[in-house]
This record gives sequence, structure tokens and C-alpha cells, in this order.
Amino acid sequence: MVQQNTEEVSGIVSALLSLIIVGLGHIVINKQTKRGAFWLVGSIGAGVLYGLFSFLTAGLGLFLFPVLFLIPVASAVDAYLQAQKINSGAIQV
Repeated sequence: MVQQNTEEVSGIVSALLSLIIVGLGHIVINKQTKRGAFWLVGSIGAGVLYGLFSFLTAGLGLFLFPVLFLIPVASAVDAYLQAQKINSGAIQV
């Protein structure tokens, strides 16, 4: 028998947590730890690649610096949408 989750998942809280620490909002959502780890490792990897590119091109990587701020925003949007899908029943946790 499948047990239904009766608790509402707050999309706003999960989005805010993902803005603070990338992937944390997904980890707070029930059983979304793999997705949260993906966002966390991806953001660390992007930071490393940015640093390497900036070092190798003598600072031309500074043009990519604003892109690094899009990663937490994308993670927050994804966490919010996942919470909404869980609340609507589209995703079973």
C-alpha cells in the first residue's frame, strides 16, 4: 500500500533555501536529495570552471561572472516548481 504524503511542501521556503545554499531547498523537499546534490555539485563545478577559465585567459572570465548568479536563481525556481508539483500530486514522494 502506498502511503500518501499529507503535508504541504512550502514552495517559497524551498526556493529561499535554494537561494541561500544551492540545492538546499531540494533537500528539504521529501526525497529530493539527489536533485539537490545535482544542483550543489553543478554549482561548485561551474565555479571551478569559471575560476580556471578566468585564470587561463588572464581575466576574460570576468565577462562570465554574472552567469554564476543565475545558478542559484535557477535552483530556486526548480525547487519552487518541484514543491508545487508535489502539492498538486503530480509527483509522489
